[in-house]
Amino acid sequence: GARALAGALRTAPGLAGVHGCSPVMRRFLEVAGYDLPRRPAPVRPVPVRAGPVTVADAPSRGEALVAMARATELNARQSAADASELMSRLAATYVDLALNSRYRVPRRSDDRGRLLALSGRALDLSRRYQRHAASGAGR
Repeated sequence: GARALAGALRTAPGLAGVHGCSPVMRRFLEVAGYDLPRRPAPVRPVPVRAGPVTVADAPSRGEALVAMARATELNARQSAADASELMSRLAATYVDLALNSRYRVPRRSDDRGRLLALSGRALDLSRRYQRHAASGAGR
């Protein structure tokens, strides 16, 4: 915007001015080196509207809310499917760790049991997320 303003000032020196500029913008222009004369905004009659403005083919507020609710539900199902996949991968990782030779020694059997328990919990969560992702699929 500043470049366009500088170009306008170069092409029409003395003719350029600022109409309806906020004090903050005027200060910015002054700091940027554009000390522009302030010109009053042209006064035009405001047209009176006969009634509310309607846009053809625009959805009503209710239709827009229904569309947003459907999009939210679709996003929730997709998130649940993604979480289900993540939990199943986590369960597989826990099982791989539990079956690692490092945890097969007697002193590490408690750790192995914990890893297998975590794997079971992750699988349970994966199934729950999968059910949530599949719920409403037939709607």
